[in-house]
Amino acid sequence: MGNLETLVNIVKELAEMVGIEFAGALLRPHGSLMKREGEVTEEGKEILEAARKAGRELIKEGRMSADLLLAVSRPLILFEDLIKKYNNIYRAVKAKRKE
Repeated sequence: MGNLETLVNIVKELAEMVGIEFAGALLRPHGSLMKREGEVTEEGKEILEAARKAGRELIKEGRMSADLLLAVSRPLILFEDLIKKYNNIYRAVKAKRKE
């Protein structure tokens, strides 16, 4: 989530510059973990439903609730495990390039 903070700040500033209210940001880090073997996981389905609800709220109320934004952005994996996963992918790709 911290990696997206700069982007959100830029969008907030742009909205302010053109006189538009910033309604919030619907953020989903490491979205690829919402699928396993090409199928959306149960957790992934819950996240997608929360995103739909947030969209409906935005349309009806002009804002998205903090609870739904948290539900969409909640971690699916510990940060340390995510780093290990990405490192393993990197090593596999690097090894394949050497072949």
